Amino acid sequence: MTEATAEPVTGVDAATTSNSALTNWAGIGAGVGQVLIAEWVGLGTPAGKVLVMMGPVVTHVSRNTFVWLQQWAEQFNERRETAAKATRAQAAVARARETLERELKNPHTSAEYKEKIRKDLEELNGTEVATLVRHAKVALGVAPPSSTSSQTNTA
Repeated sequence: MTEATAEPVTGVDAATTSNSALTNWAGIGAGVGQVLIAEWVGLGTPAGKVLVMMGPVVTHVSRNTFVWLQQWAEQFNERRETAAKATRAQAAVARARETLERELKNPHTSAEYKEKIRKDLEELNGTEVATLVRHAKVALGVAPPSSTSSQTNTA
């Protein structure tokens, strides 16, 4: 017999083994259920024999289906959180823009301060565009979701 060596799990395999105990039990449970149905039908019958022989296949398919459903749910939640972050960022930018424009229209605001407000509005527009581009990249899968954690423009 040959010995199996444990190698670090990376990439897609790492995602499938994240909850491996639960997924293995889901697969085992489905396979055992299949064998129990075979016993109910009768192990001596042709249908019972087929059901017993299909037990490992059912175990494998149900485990992989469970893994796929887990990954799909994680991706769905990730996209939903990204969309919520984008909405909150857009709302914050809109509130900031309203405040700056209100200050710009105020007749009591000095000329120097109005110039500073104009520069702030330009910077705000750049920040908004950068944030929207970052969220679009995450939504398209071009950038990792962790890149959305900073809401300010570093440029």
